[in-house]
Amino acid sequence: MNVPNQENLIQQARSGDAVAFETLVNAYYPLILNFSYRLLGNRADAEDVTQDVFVKAAKKLSSLRKPGVFNAWLYSIARSTCTDLIRKRSRQKINEQHYVSLALRSLRCRRIGASGNWSGACRRL
Repeated sequence: MNVPNQENLIQQARSGDAVAFETLVNAYYPLILNFSYRLLGNRADAEDVTQDVFVKAAKKLSSLRKPGVFNAWLYSIARSTCTDLIRKRSRQKINEQHYVSLALRSLRCRRIGASGNWSGACRRL
C-alpha cells in the first residue's frame, strides 16, 4: 500500500504524534484485518488480532529500522500474532479433549460402581 508521506508519518509517530499513528492505523487496518481473517477464518478473532497488531506496532515502532518496510513489518507482526493465537487455541483444544476424556471415564466408573463391579482402572481415577 502506498500511503502519502508514509515515512514522515512514521517519524512523527515515533516522536509520539498520535494523529500520525492514527493515520497509519486507518490506512492499514482493513488490510491487516483481511490478512488476519484469511489466516484465522473467524471475523471476531481477526478483529482481536488486528487490534493487538497495532498495539504491538505502537510499542515497537521505535525498533523499526527502515520506515520504507513498514508494510512488511506490520504484516510480519500480524502473521506472528495469528500464529500465536492458533497455537494457543490448539493447546486449549487438547486440554479440553483431555478433560472431556477424564469426565467420560469418571461417568463410566460411576455406572460400573453402581452395579457393584469396580474395575482397577476406575480406582485409579
